[in-house]
Amino acid sequence: MRNLKVFIVALYLILLAGGLSSCRPQLESGAPVGMIFDTSRVQDLDHIQKMSKVNGARVMFWNVGWGHDNNNNELDTNLQEIVGSYARPDLLFLAEYKSEVLTEATKNILDHHYPFQAFLKYDPASIIGIKVFCTQKFSVKNNEMLAWSPPGYPNSAKEDYLKEWKDHTPHEVRFWDRSYNIVTLQLKGKEYNIVPLHLLEPWLAYNIRYGNLGVIKSFLVGGNNPLRHQIINLREKLKRDFGNDMNSAPLLVIGDLNTPDSFKGIPSKLYREMSDGLKNIMPGSPYNDVTFPSQSSDAVKSSPFDKISVAIDHALVNSKLTWGGRAVLHLKGSDHYAIYLVIQDN
Repeated sequence: MRNLKVFIVALYLILLAGGLSSCRPQLESGAPVGMIFDTSRVQDLDHIQKMSKVNGARVMFWNVGWGHDNNNNELDTNLQEIVGSYARPDLLFLAEYKSEVLTEATKNILDHHYPFQAFLKYDPASIIGIKVFCTQKFSVKNNEMLAWSPPGYPNSAKEDYLKEWKDHTPHEVRFWDRSYNIVTLQLKGKEYNIVPLHLLEPWLAYNIRYGNLGVIKSFLVGGNNPLRHQIINLREKLKRDFGNDMNSAPLLVIGDLNTPDSFKGIPSKLYREMSDGLKNIMPGSPYNDVTFPSQSSDAVKSSPFDKISVAIDHALVNSKLTWGGRAVLHLKGSDHYAIYLVIQDN
């Protein structure tokens, strides 16, 4: 009887293990199986494997949040895993990046896989910016500041507007200066123009000044807020560089744009103004996934405003590009999740 019980228990464990393994994707050799996820590990690894078989340029954007949530080197582990796998992005953008964010070992691995790099500062005096890693040679054009003062105002009125915000919420405003850059490269025989962005985040300052209702109103209907002015300035530059229809050359605008497409099902005018004429290739509205804040980040423990889960990291293309795959990767290591996509000629 004792032997029979042992046999039954062993058989049960074998069947249980088989059932669990059948729920996992059959990952091929070279998969980034060592990545550390908040959630959706099986789903995300399956997306990555499928996209690895698609022709096109693999692009990944991740706001790494100054490294503040890299408590146990999850950020380093995840970057080492994905760049050492068959899913290695051709082009990797890390926003809110500074040199101290990563370990020397991780930087050495990135240097090995990405011989071409650039650091796009948020402003000339900043130690923070967007770090660009690429497998191919590329050029960076423009490197201009994105104004957040009202367009059309006289210079004196613009200065007054800037001073008013700086006096009211100086700790927030000091991070609002951002730059506009065009990364151009030939990849797999195709030309790509990519504008990596991290637009300013005005919502906490707006909440301090105008309250929750002021934030919601500004988000839904636009108005005289610094992010909207920066978006208008961005679109003026895109139209200057890619024609009034923003379609003179293949274009991808990717990054942390700090506004979702809707709030509680109500479309955002601010988002529509930003994306007009372009196609968002990340999971659309209603979003299948959010990108901020990550479940494991300190952001979810701080202000109540940060507990609202939203998709604020976007990838916008003009009609000359399409996509062969896209996914939000629910990786630990930052207050944002990464976005990963394969872009193709249309």
